[in-house]
Amino acid sequence: MAVVKYDEDQNGFYVCPAGFDLGNVCGGHFCYRVVSVPDAKKSRMIDDNFCAEFEKDAMPAVIKCKEENDLIGKYKF
Repeated sequence: MAVVKYDEDQNGFYVCPAGFDLGNVCGGHFCYRVVSVPDAKKSRMIDDNFCAEFEKDAMPAVIKCKEENDLIGKYKF
């Protein structure tokens, strides 16, 4: 799961990059996307930040609160 933190745009809206879904959790607005990691990259996916291949500011999701856990639990992996 890749996640990107987003702030409001100039119109007061939160817009996620293409392919990401908005989640309003843990007191913030975050964009989420399930990504498939090729076997060859799995051993270094966190250290090499594989998620940045989909969006430059994306990072692996880290569950910070119950709301986020519940939101991520709705995705099919």
